[in-house]
Amino acid sequence: MMRQPGGYICESESERLIKGSKDEGTGDAMEMSEEELIELDRENIRMEMRAAGLPVDEEEVEKLRIAMLKAMVLRTIASAALVPEMEDEEKIHLLEAIYTNALASLL
Repeated sequence: MMRQPGGYICESESERLIKGSKDEGTGDAMEMSEEELIELDRENIRMEMRAAGLPVDEEEVEKLRIAMLKAMVLRTIASAALVPEMEDEEKIHLLEAIYTNALASLL
């Protein structure tokens, strides 16, 4: 997920396409190669850097892309590790965020 200029968080384009292909049976992600998905994420990062008024440095773009992927992996691990029997989705997301943050501090 990436923070948008307005402050809200949304999924990366590749994450959205992959999730869409799993959940809805759309073939969008399957039509894009891995290289195209990687470049799409890089372009989204460049766009966010420009929106934030930051200079676009390709080395920094790649570091941010790798960090984004690590965050997605950590979120998946956090979700798998925390299987609370709660119906409050907001609390579940909060627990995932806390656990993901704790895992990230170990990197």
